[in-house]
Amino acid sequence: MQRKFLLSVFVCLGVAGASPASGQGIHDHLQCFKVREKASSTATVDLKARAVALADETGCRVRIRARELCIPATATVTEISEPLPADDVVGLSLAEDYLCYKVQCDSAGELPDPIVVSDRFGARHVRRPKAQTLCVPARKDCGDTNAPTCGGFCTGGLTCTDQGGACQCS
Repeated sequence: MQRKFLLSVFVCLGVAGASPASGQGIHDHLQCFKVREKASSTATVDLKARAVALADETGCRVRIRARELCIPATATVTEISEPLPADDVVGLSLAEDYLCYKVQCDSAGELPDPIVVSDRFGARHVRRPKAQTLCVPARKDCGDTNAPTCGGFCTGGLTCTDQGGACQCS
């Protein structure tokens, strides 16, 4: 099963480090993996952007076939062709995994053009942003073994334990 393979990949992520400038050990990045899934259906959602600079979108169609699984990670820049900006953008530590789906919205409303967005690699002038992907919080099973011999991967410092005959993170 694809899930068992992906879980083994995630365990290896613990070796990733963080640069001091990005906050030692803060998992404020998302590392995304392409996933394949056979099931597919559709849903309609309304999206309300947190950022005032972006427009809300209604009646968006979501193809419910996950494209990516994204997990919290740290990142260290080991080489870059131009100097990094003096001010590194540090986010909040992330604890949840995300599944990402293709989304299609008919209208993006009134958007400013361009929007200036900065990250640890510098400032970007983003023109006519349009929603393409919707990522939603997700939870993984904590192991591919049965209780009472649970032994899978859990986020947020949780441990995979036997909870009434099923392996769960607690």
